Amino acid sequence: MTVIIDGPEALATFRQGLDGQTGLELLRQASGRLLVNLPVGVGKTELIIRIIEQTFETHTDYDAVVLLAPRKDILEEMLSRLPASIKRTVLRARPRKRCGELDPAWQDYERKQCALLGRLELCRQCPIRGECDWPEQSGRRLRDQRLILATQQHLVLDPNFIQRIEHNVGANRMLTLVDESNILLQDRRCTMTDRELFQFLVVQQRLSADPKLRGCAESWIHLIDNLRAADEGNLKSRRWCIPRVSQPWVLATQRVGRNEFGLNFRYLGFDLIAFSKSDIASRRFKDGSISFASPVQLGNDFIIFSGSVSPRLANYRIDPESTMSRISSPFADYRFSHPDTRFINLNWGGGAAKNFPNNAPQIIDFFAEKIARNIRAGKRTLLIARKRFLATCAQGLQARLAQRGMPHARVITGDWDDHDLADPANLPLINYGVSGINRFENHDAAYCLTSYNVNPQAIESALGDLDPVEGGWKVTTRTDSNGNRVAEVDNPAAKYTSIPSLAQDILEQLEADALVQAIGRVRPFTKPREIISFHRGKLPTISFQAEFDSLARARAYFDFLSRRDAERNRQAIRMAHAQRRHAEGASLGQIAAELGVHKRTASRYITQTG
Repeated sequence: MTVIIDGPEALATFRQGLDGQTGLELLRQASGRLLVNLPVGVGKTELIIRIIEQTFETHTDYDAVVLLAPRKDILEEMLSRLPASIKRTVLRARPRKRCGELDPAWQDYERKQCALLGRLELCRQCPIRGECDWPEQSGRRLRDQRLILATQQHLVLDPNFIQRIEHNVGANRMLTLVDESNILLQDRRCTMTDRELFQFLVVQQRLSADPKLRGCAESWIHLIDNLRAADEGNLKSRRWCIPRVSQPWVLATQRVGRNEFGLNFRYLGFDLIAFSKSDIASRRFKDGSISFASPVQLGNDFIIFSGSVSPRLANYRIDPESTMSRISSPFADYRFSHPDTRFINLNWGGGAAKNFPNNAPQIIDFFAEKIARNIRAGKRTLLIARKRFLATCAQGLQARLAQRGMPHARVITGDWDDHDLADPANLPLINYGVSGINRFENHDAAYCLTSYNVNPQAIESALGDLDPVEGGWKVTTRTDSNGNRVAEVDNPAAKYTSIPSLAQDILEQLEADALVQAIGRVRPFTKPREIISFHRGKLPTISFQAEFDSLARARAYFDFLSRRDAERNRQAIRMAHAQRRHAEGASLGQIAAELGVHKRTASRYITQTG
């Protein structure tokens, strides 16, 4: 049953009922696996803050909370909204600029997963070591901390990140909060070559001569020997157990490995732990190399906050073997709207990457007229396009706006703090994927100048890491008779599986999420806004008031002239102006300057008839 939340009063009532206690109760009912599907601007961030407050202010089952933000700027926004009374620990990325001349060496240590050794060897020689607390931020300092904030990049680099934090904190039960869901579609595939496994084995043989490390080293020798001797059937056993590790053993392995094999050595401890937790269907053995995919590890209790991911896709990416309870999504059937917000969609292929260059003149003309009307009405406009077309859109729009008597209008593509965004003539242009945190929430309109169509290879990658097949899943995309984008899997092995429906979920997630995140910057569900999307298909939580399959129909809807008719109209206005000023006695140079044209053109306007 669809639940409609329409208008400010209904939204305020909904928000009031969605407090921290309710959020934790929904989590309890979901057995610790909750998906909160709420669009941008409805109150997702506020709910995250309330859940954290509730966890700290009252006795709950959780003695620690980890919040994973998609990017650094969103992490900073979360920090600014947390009550000052709540003690927090922020895990930062390595400060590369401060590392200075040591940064290239550091990058090599990181690529080879030898960061622990890097902290010892590189940080020790750093001239500002006494001023930097980064090396110890995720170790003993985390003990008994209750709130840890980090970007999702930590989880990308280390699949075992949540479990490691839980161990370092010493938590009996920890809650993971994930803001947005792009982390679910990160490529999870990993490969360990036979050479890397052999080098790791040799290092363990060296360490077995140390009485303090012998027991641990011998366990790893046994594991590596068995892995190298396994066939693909054995590889898919669930009985691969990883020996326990200690910091002295990790440090010794990394040091001996680099001493023995130099820059070729890669520490495999993290990958081997990930292998033991990987999806068994993803494991492959070829030419001595072992490849696998480790599903996203969010811990036993988590809440994913997203405006677009489907429950089926979330379940697949976290638990591909369906060994755990299904993720609960209590707001999947909720729809949010504002009675005075207009959602208009161009369901037309002219905005796709392969078509936009040929259609750019007429698309830019159309939006230039819309923007010009907004500027005259004192309304602010946010513009959105694919990154590769930002320059084309910016230059084209400024030229068209100048032709419409607005040479002062500026299309801005960055450095927002250097511009007055309250001025309707200053037009921010962002690319899909760049949200501009809370900078545009007072803009009156958001217009998408191009479409955002995902490359089929991105869908193939998201399918192939957890469910690899010989030759890979071949995916093609098309538009059906209803104007919806469709993903099709061209492989007989997919016929009686969930792969085709998952391919469609991935396509919709990648395309819709980019669009919904972008237009959500102007808060269309909480304030009256005009949204023009450029999308083939439907959008989660959104209904269109008007939809057009051509630019001509959109022009007719807004009562715009075609590009050719508009140019004829402008020419007639220039000609009339030139002839009137000539009759008044103005010089040819004056008339040309007033019209912004060459003298020969001004002379032609004066003598032209019709």
